[in-house]
Amino acid sequence: MEPLTRSEILQTLSCMGINLPTSTKLSDDALEKRLREGLNASQNRENIPAPLNMSSTRPWPMLKPWDASASSSAQGRPVFNAVRRTSVQEMAEHAQALRAGQRYDPSPLYTNAFMDIRQTMMSIGHALDRGQRWCIIQDTKCETYALNIRFLSVLEIDDRTPAIVLLYRMHTAKDAIEGMQWGQHQYDKDPNSRVEGGISMITATPLEMKLLMKLLSMNAKLLPPDYKPERGPYEEKHKVSVLLPVGPLSFEALGSLNNDTGCAICEKERTSRCSQCQSVSYCGAECQKADWPEHKKACRSLKGGRWCTIPFRTNYADNILADFMSRRSLFLVKIQAGMGTETTMLIYDRNRTFKEVFFFLEDDPETHAAVLAEIRGPRGGYGGLKMYRWAKRTGDRQLSICLDRPPTMPIAW
Repeated sequence: MEPLTRSEILQTLSCMGINLPTSTKLSDDALEKRLREGLNASQNRENIPAPLNMSSTRPWPMLKPWDASASSSAQGRPVFNAVRRTSVQEMAEHAQALRAGQRYDPSPLYTNAFMDIRQTMMSIGHALDRGQRWCIIQDTKCETYALNIRFLSVLEIDDRTPAIVLLYRMHTAKDAIEGMQWGQHQYDKDPNSRVEGGISMITATPLEMKLLMKLLSMNAKLLPPDYKPERGPYEEKHKVSVLLPVGPLSFEALGSLNNDTGCAICEKERTSRCSQCQSVSYCGAECQKADWPEHKKACRSLKGGRWCTIPFRTNYADNILADFMSRRSLFLVKIQAGMGTETTMLIYDRNRTFKEVFFFLEDDPETHAAVLAEIRGPRGGYGGLKMYRWAKRTGDRQLSICLDRPPTMPIAW
């Protein structure tokens, strides 16, 4: 299977919440590095010892042991539950759907490759809980490619993290016969294959399959170089690797991977700012010209404006910051003075992806007083209760707003 293309890497990064402009001039190596860092963060790789100690790492307590003579353990823990990872945002959306009597579906299958990988990991966890020792992942039409996997062991990194050690090989139409022979052999020797639901056939899009192969290639480094598992018939060309739980990126990871390190368009080193508003930086004239059709909406109303930094707090950090971390350009916010109190302000963005975001007097009394004066003053409008301003991200929990320049464009909120 061909490696991920540049456009596929950008698409995958976007699926993970790492948003880069499609016109980015970042090198292929830089994009590849960001993808590796994102995938590592999704697996919490920084907390996984490498290489794994295959002799001292305890086995995961399986619900259904692979040894047919052993009985199921009451102390076993479902692999499915351990590989099923979620975020505060997804839990909040799930609860909201339940309250509305609706079915929660964070992403339909085959529309988001990163979400599909997470679904595949849950399918693998379910197969392991049923005592299955192998599975096949193939294209949706079952005619282009198939990834044959045999599970070797499941190790316990900690009580929430199983490491699934496996042999795998990708087959295409050119060597499909070998893949079918392997599958028949697994079926014949595994008693669990001959019961209802005993064979796990998982479907995947080409992009998900490429992403899965990328993960397997990266995770092979978790195994010691001298680890040589016993191979069965038709497994001479199989490779060995590890699968770990895959979950949504933390807001810390999103903040790091979405960090604005350069030009607003291509992320190369910044050499200049917009001379009119001083709010956006570029590497040169070419990128500044490319950004002008979008930037001009805000630029004219920001010229000569006073920028101030607002530190904010939120009770639902993951839910809020996941979207905020991906902000690279200017966006509109509504700042509302607290009803009955002048010590707290609420901040919203246009789509209300910001919820429960507060600016407290005690966090920055001087700036708080300046913002409140602007809301109450002639440029605030709206009865002295709220105002709209252009904002940009300057930190994980910081916004910089153009305090004294109301937007000149019509506001559809």
